[in-house]
Amino acid sequence: MRFKLILACYFLFLTSCSNTQPVMAFLQDDLYYGKATGFMDGSGKINVQSIKNENLNCLGDFRYIGMSWAGKGTLTCNDGQVARFQFQAVTGSSGYGYGKSDKGPVNFTFGMTVDEAKKYLKAPVGKKIRQIDNDKIILEDE
Repeated sequence: MRFKLILACYFLFLTSCSNTQPVMAFLQDDLYYGKATGFMDGSGKINVQSIKNENLNCLGDFRYIGMSWAGKGTLTCNDGQVARFQFQAVTGSSGYGYGKSDKGPVNFTFGMTVDEAKKYLKAPVGKKIRQIDNDKIILEDE
């Protein structure tokens, strides 16, 4: 009986612990912003929305591979676009990644401020990201 109680507590712990971080991503030339939530088992969910077109959003899953700070995942957008990516954590709650979608290259950061993300994000030529407030970023001409 005691073993079952310990096991139940362990699974409750695994399913209730998560870490949510902001995500900034470029899918082709469009900037997306949203959140990624990672779970204790190494899996996670991503939800991002286009800055240019608020009706365009993407949902996805990711997973850390083994005991490394690296992983891979997939995003599916409501316009039919599918992106496959890999990522590398920089800290326990931040990192960067890249990949390909049906429409072009993908690059992103998670758990970083705009200033921190600039080191890893590849904005379209002649464009830069600017943060307006804690929850809003825009893509503007340099």
